[in-house]
Amino acid sequence: GVLVLQRSWDFDLAIQEVDLGVEISLYDESRNRIDGSSLFTKLEDDIRIGTGKKQLDLKDIDGQIHTGLASTIKDKGVVLGYLVTSISQQVIEDATKRVAVLLIVSGLVLVLLAAAIAILMARSFIEPISQLIKDFSAIANGNINHKLNITRRDEFGELARNFYFMQSAIKD
Repeated sequence: GVLVLQRSWDFDLAIQEVDLGVEISLYDESRNRIDGSSLFTKLEDDIRIGTGKKQLDLKDIDGQIHTGLASTIKDKGVVLGYLVTSISQQVIEDATKRVAVLLIVSGLVLVLLAAAIAILMARSFIEPISQLIKDFSAIANGNINHKLNITRRDEFGELARNFYFMQSAIKD
């Protein structure tokens, strides 16, 4: 959703809220709402706004709590009104839950991916070591003519080649 603020030709502020759960409200110096919406019809007197931006907890006409910021609009020191931007705490809670679920699912996917990579890496070590153990055992059990299957070009292949050279030296 998009929140659109537009200034019309007669300098009234037209506000359109689209699907965000964000409310922008204008109030006059008496704290009465002037932009036509009825979510918060009047800023209560016990809501202290002061001179700067203040965080507010507001209750709308349906009893839902909104968290917002209020700014005083002044011209030459005279309070003209207030601008309040607020969002429903229910919207915040729903978004927080969605993010939590997304993080949990992403974490599980990453754990499964890491486990799959670990299994593949372990296999790449276990299979050549198992083959070398079989070959070494055959030679150790007296089969000096056992042929080593040397196809790898990594450290395991180098170990098998060196063992083959040792086997050839023993045969001679």
